[in-house]
Amino acid sequence: MSIKQQVDLLKEVELKLDEMAKDKEFKEKFPLEGKELKGVRLVVSSIIRRLESTH
Repeated sequence: MSIKQQVDLLKEVELKLDEMAKDKEFKEKFPLEGKELKGVRLVVSSIIRRLESTH
């Protein structure tokens, strides 16, 4: 898998994490996990930036 494909896949993951973190029902049932998803999304975003800057 090329770096571009990996970045594209990570961007999809980032989008899904963002959608889940913003989902009202999910946040109501799992408030802590909602906050953790935001943190995971930030980590994924950071990885994307690093991969894009190296290639």
